[in-house]
This record gives sequence, C-alpha cells and structure tokens, in this order.
Amino acid sequence: MDNSRLSVGWVMVFTAGLLNCLQAGTFFMTPTTLMPLIVKEFDLTIAQASIPIAIGKLCYVLFLIPGGVLVDHFGVRYCLSIAFLGLAILTSVYAVCVNTFGEIILMHIALSAFSSTSGVPVYAVVVASWFTEKLGLAMGMVLSGFSLAGTAIPAILAPIARAYGWRVAMGTMSSLLWFVAAPLSFFVLKEKPGKDAHEDFTPTRATVIDEVELELEDRGLGLNSQEKYLFALFSIAYFALQYQSGMPALFLPTASDLSLIQRLEQTSPGASFKSSLLVLAGQNRKVVFRRTFCTSFTLIKV
Repeated sequence: MDNSRLSVGWVMVFTAGLLNCLQAGTFFMTPTTLMPLIVKEFDLTIAQASIPIAIGKLCYVLFLIPGGVLVDHFGVRYCLSIAFLGLAILTSVYAVCVNTFGEIILMHIALSAFSSTSGVPVYAVVVASWFTEKLGLAMGMVLSGFSLAGTAIPAILAPIARAYGWRVAMGTMSSLLWFVAAPLSFFVLKEKPGKDAHEDFTPTRATVIDEVELELEDRGLGLNSQEKYLFALFSIAYFALQYQSGMPALFLPTASDLSLIQRLEQTSPGASFKSSLLVLAGQNRKVVFRRTFCTSFTLIKV
C-alpha cells in the first residue's frame, strides 16, 4: 500500500472508531445512564427498569445476522448512513414523544434494529478493505471506540440529565447523531475503491492466464492415465501447429498445461484458431509455445 492510500486508510480507522463510539454510546450507554431518571418519571419498579434494556440487547443479537446480509448487499456507506439517520430520528422521538412503558420497549427494539447495521461488524469490513498489514492495530483502534463511549457518554449526559432532565440529555445524544455521526457515515467513511460489497468481479481471459501461470510456476501437477494419453495426443497437435505456423519447437509442453487448458476453455470456449494465435503471439515470448499448445487443444475440442 502506498503512502497516500495508507494515510486514507488511517483516516477511515479513526472515523470508524468515532462512529463506533457514537453507536455504542447511543444504544448501550445512553439508556443505562438515563434509566434511573426514566424509572422515576414513569414510576416503574426496579424489575421493570431492566426489561426494555434486556429486550433491546436480545433483539440486537438477533438482528446482527440480517444486518450483515444487508451490509453485504448494499455496501457499507448506505447501511451506515441509513442506520445513523434512523438512530437520530429514534432518539429525537424518544426524547419528545415517549410517554408509556410499552413505548419505551418498542423504542429499544427499533434502536436495536438500526444499531445492528452500524456496529463493529460493519467497521471490520471497512478496515479489512484498506489494510492487509497492521490489521490488528487498526481493529484495536476501532474497538477502542466502545471503551471510549463507556467513559465519555455517561460523563457528558449525566450532568445534563441531572440539571435539565433525561429528555434534554437524550436530545443531546440525538444532536450528536444528527450533526456528527450522520455526516461522517455518508461523506467520509467508505471502503477501499473496488472493494464494495455489492460490486461483482469478472476475471478477463488475460487475468485467468496470468493467475494459472503463477500457479504452474509454484507447483507441478501430475497426470492420471487418461490424461497421459490425451497429453501425448495433443503433443502431436502442438508440433503440427508449430510446423504450420513456422515457429520453432524449442519447448515441449509440460504436464501442468492441462490445468491452463481447462481455464482457457472456460474463458474463451468459442475462439477461432487464427484469432487466438494472433493474441498469443503478442504475449511474452518466454511462454508463447506453451500458450500456443494450450490454445490448439482448446480449439480441437471446440
């Protein structure tokens, strides 16, 4: 990774850590910090106070799997943007409109749904797309956002709640989502270009040839009895082809060529002999004889 991409990668790490802090602060820390005041206002028992939080966390676990499917299908940016927009709207509604115990439970279920597509699994996708080295350090910095949320969010909200009430404190958290988390998730955080989850990759014929050649250089492939018979047969075709095209037969085909033949058949099953020969002639002379043999085999079968 060059220096410019490395710098952008670290920006993504810091952004992901901050967003992780805000998401954890919204779903995990804010309800826990404000629940004593909520219990007092609604005249709830201690047993009732734990029910909304417990139901919310259970739903969060259940929503993580479909949330991961959504991230794979739509990509990180869209899922994070919608998730933080949803969290901002819900916290605003929580601060203004919630008046019954049942509404509190429904609000925590809704918060868990949007939190499932804005948690650590999403940031892991982003970090993995930018880093092949120092991945552990990058993920550690992202995960530190959760610990920061456990320290910073209660320290911010508790004095506000004590002075102005829990609804104002919830509105403060909502403001952080509206003016910090939502813009960062939409305008800053992104996967490495070409690594979007919804982007398909279709290998070209040249790409397949290069990949197979690397495999052939790294290891030799054996032949069974039937493949040995075919190998001998198409070796004759190889020499006949070189004789016809005026190319000296300096190299014999190797046993590993059958693997390359199968890959060539999948990428260009309908190629003509002359067009394939012209393409192969422009390649590296070091491997032109092997490629010519493999193309002749493919064309004979067609």
